[in-house]
Amino acid sequence: MAFTEALSLADIARLAKVQRPVVSVWRTRSRDSARPFPEPKFQRNSQDYFDLGQVVTWLQETGRGNNPHAAEDAAAFSIETRMAFEEVSALLALRALSDQPLTGMDADELLDLADDIDPDDEFCYSEIEQLGDRIMPLAGYCDRLVDASYGAVPAFEFLLTDRFRLAHPPLSQTALDHDALQLLATAALEISGRPRVFAEATPVGSDLLVAVAELLGESTDGTFLLAEMPRKGSDLSRLATRRIVVLTALRDNLSSALPHSAPPGVVYLAQYPGPGAPDMDEVSILQAIDDLVLQLGPTDRAVIIAPASLLIDRLDSAHLEGTRSATLRSGRVRAAIRLPQGLMVSKPRQAMGLWALGPEPKSVPLGERGVMVADLSEYTLDEAVVGDLATDLAASLGGPETIHKHAFRFAKLVRTSSLLASASGLIPRAARHQQGIPPRPDTAAESLIRLENAVESANASAIARPALGFDVVSRSAGQSADPYRTLASLHEDGSIRTLPGTRIDDADLSRVGDSGISVWTAQTLDSSGTSERMDPMLLAAHYPRAILTEPGDIVFRTGPTPAAVVDSHGASAVQYPARILRVSKNSGTGLLPTVLAAEMAASKPGPWRRWSVRTVPPDQVDTLAEALTVIHREREAAEERLKRLADVETQLMNGLIMGNLEMMRSMNSMEGRP
Repeated sequence: MAFTEALSLADIARLAKVQRPVVSVWRTRSRDSARPFPEPKFQRNSQDYFDLGQVVTWLQETGRGNNPHAAEDAAAFSIETRMAFEEVSALLALRALSDQPLTGMDADELLDLADDIDPDDEFCYSEIEQLGDRIMPLAGYCDRLVDASYGAVPAFEFLLTDRFRLAHPPLSQTALDHDALQLLATAALEISGRPRVFAEATPVGSDLLVAVAELLGESTDGTFLLAEMPRKGSDLSRLATRRIVVLTALRDNLSSALPHSAPPGVVYLAQYPGPGAPDMDEVSILQAIDDLVLQLGPTDRAVIIAPASLLIDRLDSAHLEGTRSATLRSGRVRAAIRLPQGLMVSKPRQAMGLWALGPEPKSVPLGERGVMVADLSEYTLDEAVVGDLATDLAASLGGPETIHKHAFRFAKLVRTSSLLASASGLIPRAARHQQGIPPRPDTAAESLIRLENAVESANASAIARPALGFDVVSRSAGQSADPYRTLASLHEDGSIRTLPGTRIDDADLSRVGDSGISVWTAQTLDSSGTSERMDPMLLAAHYPRAILTEPGDIVFRTGPTPAAVVDSHGASAVQYPARILRVSKNSGTGLLPTVLAAEMAASKPGPWRRWSVRTVPPDQVDTLAEALTVIHREREAAEERLKRLADVETQLMNGLIMGNLEMMRSMNSMEGRP
């Protein structure tokens, strides 16, 4: 395959920092101008690709887009990062480990350098050797990619961050979101000893170790264990090794080692299923966890994330229940946590669970051993929650005295025998945190700690908020214009267009399930949320002409009362009589979806074409959008503070009503608090 630096329309939009439809508008409207949009360089799978250099020149000459550094950043968006991903990542490893540009060397010198860097062909030599005639242009491309990303490690991480567009579905199918990675990394650091040694037990995984490296920073020492593999491992296993070797080589505080040379007290991080086996079934996951437990040394520890349906909930299969029970009887499972939904990027409705494994508590009689359990399914994993949970996990891995002294915020100790006998799983769903006043705490000290944590969390949520401020001046009279337009006139001049909803049978919709296509209905517009779901295979089979929303589309209805909501995520189906209104992003008419949706929702019932809406002065669209984003963020922060105040209220009432606490001073002493 010949080397080429080309961009798709989606790549151009990301490079220019605009939405995808804007590029189509540029292409169409500039066709007869003095500077027409570049013609496609080639087509692959019915998709047009454009020469990178021509696109950059066009952006610079026309001033289009929102990225003044498009020329410097362009290499990072080239199709080459996907079509030659393995080779590019191998050359990036070579560039990083040699600490010198690749452009000044010929092909033989590059191969010699690769042989010096990777003499046993563990992570990059084969990929570079098989490049043949493409080695020189790709080497130059990698140098430009490093420059565009301000370093070899950021360039490498950029490729992995863009995994949803790479030719490696396992990387995207198993990706955890930032909150999940932060939780596992924070927990791993909290339970680690000295020296800090970490290993990733996820098959061919590396995300968890990279998250740990980010928390370690550039001053705290850490050692990462490399997975031992055959001389010629899989592409993904070699990629994981490349990533960790590059990361540890360029950070003075990090080092890598092989498992046989590891000291005692290793902390293992594991995710099931992982990129090495994204289709892992339930039996295989529980067996892999059991194998990890057997692999742990006496002082080793582990943090595991997997579907809550396996780690936490009731199991319908006797075989699965037997496998999980055997692991629990080992005494190594010291904490079991139900986590909120949304931690798996590709499966946002799947609930995840977490297990913390530690040394077997041999000093505790078998009948008295327990597991710390907690339900965080209704929590947001913000910094305070993650920090407190990690502290709880660390305490749960200690001895009986440590557990007795620690005031747990989330967890409580349940005897292992009770968990094994439970018919409703490790954590009954009826015992969730936000279902009324919690049961009486075991001690007055625990009640006091709960209240203090709640108050501290509420106060922190106010102290951290910035003051609002907008630079606004009086507008000259001559600059003002009639802001009112009818939707009919906007439709006629191409500023908007409407797309029909799909006549989806109600029987094909479901209110439950962890996956599927979101579906807007006329009823769900009132709650601003798509509570309905649909099997994507069913949608494709029964409704092949269904139109999915794009980010920024407005979903609306005309009766019995008007309603309109901006779909910020897109990729949702719309059930008739609801329909889609799509704003032309480069219309120049001053249309902002947030404002337009509010105007439509405030209209009187009747034909939508007659609705009169206000537009924003074109030169004020971007600044208003930024201001509304700030306001929306502050509203979310205020809503989060309300939740924390409600928690303070619950803990205060519970502590006083149950007789565990008493108030010693009046509220006057709190004047001046945020």
